[in-house]
Amino acid sequence: KGELDRRRDQLGSDSLATIIYTSGTTGEPKGVMLTHGNLLANAQATCEALPPSEDGVLLSWLPYSHVYARLCDHYLSILGGTTVALAEGLESLVRNLAEVQPTHMTGVPRFYEKVWEQIARYPPPQRSGRLKQLFGARVRWLSSGGAPLPVEVAEGFRDCGIPLVEGYGLTESSPVIATNTVEQNHPGTVGRPIPGVELRIAPDGEVLTRGAHVMRGYWRKPDASAEAISPDGWLHTGDLGELDAEGYLRITGRKKDLIVTATGKNIAPQLIEALLTSDHLIDQAMVYGDRRKFLSALVVPNFAALAAEAQGMGIATADPAQLVQAPQVRRLFEDRIARRMAAVSSPERVKKFILLDRPFSTSHQELTATLKLRRQAIVAHYQKELDALYGEAHEEFGA
Repeated sequence: KGELDRRRDQLGSDSLATIIYTSGTTGEPKGVMLTHGNLLANAQATCEALPPSEDGVLLSWLPYSHVYARLCDHYLSILGGTTVALAEGLESLVRNLAEVQPTHMTGVPRFYEKVWEQIARYPPPQRSGRLKQLFGARVRWLSSGGAPLPVEVAEGFRDCGIPLVEGYGLTESSPVIATNTVEQNHPGTVGRPIPGVELRIAPDGEVLTRGAHVMRGYWRKPDASAEAISPDGWLHTGDLGELDAEGYLRITGRKKDLIVTATGKNIAPQLIEALLTSDHLIDQAMVYGDRRKFLSALVVPNFAALAAEAQGMGIATADPAQLVQAPQVRRLFEDRIARRMAAVSSPERVKKFILLDRPFSTSHQELTATLKLRRQAIVAHYQKELDALYGEAHEEFGA
C-alpha cells in the first residue's frame, strides 16, 4: 500500500485530527486537541440543525485557523455537497458578494453590525432592498457566531426577510453547542442544543456541555484539561448563561470577565457593552471597573456618523483626534451614554468614559481573529488614562 493508504487505515474516531489554539482572551493561548470523531460528530449534528443544500453556494471569508470557519464553511459544505467560493479578503468582500451571489454565508457579529449601521439609516421600506442588493438576490440565510450578536441586528435582518441565525460554541466543543435555525429563530438567544449535545447550567450560572463534541484535552496541559473537563465528561465553557422555558440558551457573560466592584456587585460587562454599541454613534466599547467604586468605559465612536453629526453642530473637522477632544462632542456622548444606561441599575451604569481616537484592532493585539476584545491587552494600553478617571473628582451623569 502507499503511504497515504497506510496512514488512512491507521485513523480512527479517537485519532487526533488537529490542534487549534484558543484566542487567549483570558490568558495564555492553549492548544485544543480535537479528534476526527469530535469534528465529524459535530459536523453531522450541525447539518441536522442547519441542513445544507446541494444547490447552495457559500461565500467563505473567515480564517480557517479558527474552528468556526473550518467546521461551518469547510466540513459542512463537504457533507452537504455545497459549492464554496473563497473571498479574496475582507476589503473585497462587498465586491465578492456581488460576483458570487451566495445562498448563505457565515460571519461574525461585528460584520453584521457594520452592515446594519448602514442599512438602518434608510426608511424601513427601503432596508430590505438594500440588504438584498448587498448580499445578492439568491441569499436564503446568514449565520453569526464567535461573539454576541445584538438583538436589534438579528431582528432587523429578520424583518427585512433575511434570517440571521445566531449560534454558540467554542474551540473546545468542536465548536457548535447550540444554534437557532431558519425556521425557529429567537433573537437574543443562541438557540437550542444541536442533536447529541447535552447542556446544563451549573449552580453558579456557568454553561456546561457533554457529548462526542468535547475535546480530548489541551495539548501538553494535563492540569488545565482536568480543570476544564469533569471526571464525568462535562466541559466547563467559562461562559455564563440561562435557559428559557423553551430550552433556548442565552449567554449572559464570561465567568472570568465578571467585574466585581468595590461594593461587591458582580457585573457582566458584555451586557453593558452591548447597550453602548447599540447606539449608532458608538462603534466599540469596553467596560472597566473591577474592584473600583463605579464602572467606566473606553468608547470608540463611529467616526463617519460622528463627523456628520459634528458638522450639524458647526464642527468642521472630521479628524478623529480633534473630534474626541471637542467639548460639544463630549457633551453629546455624555447624553447618549446616560440614555443607554437608564435601562440598567445604578451599580451597572457607566459613570465615566474615555473617547478614543482609533478603533481597537488586531494589529495592536486588542482583538482576536473573530474580533472579540482582548481585555487585558486593552487595559494595559490605556491603564494610565483609566487610573486618571478614578483619581479625579467623581462627577456622575445618568446616575
